[in-house]
Amino acid sequence: MNHQTKLGAIELGAQEHRRNLDNLRNLLAQLEDGIESVKRQYLPSIRRAVGTTRGSRLRLAQMIQDAPDLFVSPKSREAHGLRIGFRKEPDKWLWPNMAELVSRVRERLGTAKAKALIQVQESVPRKGLTTEIREQLDITCVPGQDRMIIEPLDGEVDKIIQAMLGNLAAEIDQLDEQEAA
Repeated sequence: MNHQTKLGAIELGAQEHRRNLDNLRNLLAQLEDGIESVKRQYLPSIRRAVGTTRGSRLRLAQMIQDAPDLFVSPKSREAHGLRIGFRKEPDKWLWPNMAELVSRVRERLGTAKAKALIQVQESVPRKGLTTEIREQLDITCVPGQDRMIIEPLDGEVDKIIQAMLGNLAAEIDQLDEQEAA
């Protein structure tokens, strides 16, 4: 097979792949349209349900707050598939920024304890490794290999997927804001 024949076969393969990408893009667009249609249909009911659920949660929380003596031992109970009551939060340790904490450890606990507590990570940045330094350190360079790529130039499919996810995320954020209000 000569050079021109191989190139022609590759062109046909690229044409087939483009058709498949276009088909996928069309299917994703149809899916997005369907999702938007279903969202428009269900969002009013979901918004009402979020409001109702928020209200019932607030009422339940108030009832639990008003009766802490019912949740001494055990601190929580199961009711209707919910765990209700109280739970001790994990302890929080408050310290200044890490540099100041390290300084305190060194100054107040002594060298031996500081050495056991303080973690140090050493590394050498690639940027600093000039050709001369690499030769001095016997660092071998393995050249990169060619890697086959097959991707649309404009990233259309990726853009559609990101748009779909972005729209869904924005809708969820709106619902969360409404619940918090």
